[in-house]
Amino acid sequence: MTELNSKTRRRLILGGILAALLVAGTAVFFAIGQWLVVQDSLVHADVIVILSGSLPERALEAAKLYQEGYADQIWISPPISFSAKISITKKCC
Repeated sequence: MTELNSKTRRRLILGGILAALLVAGTAVFFAIGQWLVVQDSLVHADVIVILSGSLPERALEAAKLYQEGYADQIWISPPISFSAKISITKKCC
């Protein structure tokens, strides 16, 4: 009967250690992003380039930066066509 109690105790201790490691690992995983982000202050640039993608949001932010005087020009990259995407996918994969 003491063997059963010692096995149960070992399992509880091991389970507690694993739970603590899981909680600590999860906390580190979510907090590590803050260590990886570097946010520099904005300075004047020659051009603001809007890469295709979330175009309305990016264009609005670029317009805001332009109006605040951070650049003299705004360039918008053309979105890639669907057929070009397929062609690139076939070449690389």
